[in-house]
Amino acid sequence: MKLFRRSLRTKITLAVILPVIVTLFVMSGVHNARERKLFEEQLRLYTMEIGGVINGSLQHALLSNDDTMVSQILNDVGKISNVQRVQILDINGKVIADSLKLGLGTIHKVDDPGCNECHHANNSVLPSSTRLETNPELLRVILPIQRNQNCTDCLQNYVPKNNLGLLLIDISMVDIHQHLLEDLRVNLAILIVVTVLVASGMYYLLSRLIVRRLEAFKLPLARFASGDLAARIQGDGAQADELSQLANTFNGMARELERHIRERVERSQMRQQVIIAERERIARELHDSLAQLLGFVKTKASAVRLNLENNQLEAATKNMRQLEDAAQDLLMDVREAILSLKMSSQISGGLSANLDLFSRKYARFSGLPVELTLSPSTESLVIDAEVETQLMRIVQESLSNIRKHAAAKHVRLNLDLQDSQLILSVTDDGRGFDPERTQSRYRPSYGMAIMRERAESIGAQLLVKSNPNEGTNITLMLKINGDNHHAYPGRG
Repeated sequence: MKLFRRSLRTKITLAVILPVIVTLFVMSGVHNARERKLFEEQLRLYTMEIGGVINGSLQHALLSNDDTMVSQILNDVGKISNVQRVQILDINGKVIADSLKLGLGTIHKVDDPGCNECHHANNSVLPSSTRLETNPELLRVILPIQRNQNCTDCLQNYVPKNNLGLLLIDISMVDIHQHLLEDLRVNLAILIVVTVLVASGMYYLLSRLIVRRLEAFKLPLARFASGDLAARIQGDGAQADELSQLANTFNGMARELERHIRERVERSQMRQQVIIAERERIARELHDSLAQLLGFVKTKASAVRLNLENNQLEAATKNMRQLEDAAQDLLMDVREAILSLKMSSQISGGLSANLDLFSRKYARFSGLPVELTLSPSTESLVIDAEVETQLMRIVQESLSNIRKHAAAKHVRLNLDLQDSQLILSVTDDGRGFDPERTQSRYRPSYGMAIMRERAESIGAQLLVKSNPNEGTNITLMLKINGDNHHAYPGRG
């Protein structure tokens, strides 16, 4: 039972062989029964033919009361193979001749054993045959001994009137049954040998073609389950069946999973590098802003002190207002830097979601209304971490420049995806500037240079359209790789 429960090859072999064995055994039994019936029928017909041959001799012997001839006929019939006993009954059912010399003069009645089997079966048509209840191994054949003239009633009306008597031949079925039994044994022996050979062959084929190959899956699957993504199932190059397809499918799945995890790790590392670099940049910008503000505060504080010493209240008030404006600008820069740092940690939320979150928070702390329009085609957009970070930084730089230099009252952000091209635009209604004048006091070239470098690092194109007093439009166009909506750095 343990072997059956734990062995797949044993289960499959038994599941296939057992129904075949049962079927073959049943068929052998049915064949043996039909063969036995056929033998009995042939033996009965053969005995009836013998009775028909000796019928004429018995007519003559009975009519002439020639006991010697009757005895000779009985002896001759008794020598036939499988004939155990021969009796002759007259029309009254009296035994007038017996090959065994037993029961002479005995009168057979209808209810006597050996007679009732035939009569109770309503088998009154002669010739007839029946199996004896007293000895099932005997087949009794009843043959009428006919004559050509009328005679009186005989055997209580069970025998036709034109009969002189009955010839009873008891045939032994022992030899036939032994022969059939031996034949059945031989057939079963052959069946068992064939079954063993077939089962062995099937067991071997199952072991070689299925079980061993499945066992080869065990170690790679265990390694894969334990975290070894490099585990592979060694396929059989000579075969291309379902198991080979299963192994190839698993190997393909393992390769894809390994690739995804590797890319995920690389993206995570790249994201961390981008975040660190961005934090360093913001730290430098804050440091520079603080240094400038402190220098400005020192200068203005000295001026205010001198103004107060000289009773120049109006000049002192003016300088204090300048200090207040500078502090307000620094506060805005700090809050903008903090927002940028927070967005760096949420860069994996998706470009559309991050733009929506950033625009709402930026409008809240800066007081500058920001209207965001997202195309439905961008909802399923998946952007590489570095690409998304650079796009967000371009938007942040644009909004920062608008806040600091454009004196705008409204800003529009638009994100669209058209023919595998991502289009991101930032538009304001501020004072604008002349793009040809790179040293414009309203839009320093340093901010534009940073945005262009960021766009070039991801393979995007940055277009700037502006005129004095007509606002500014910055449009970034990035080619992405088709229907799966993925964007990767450096692929324009």
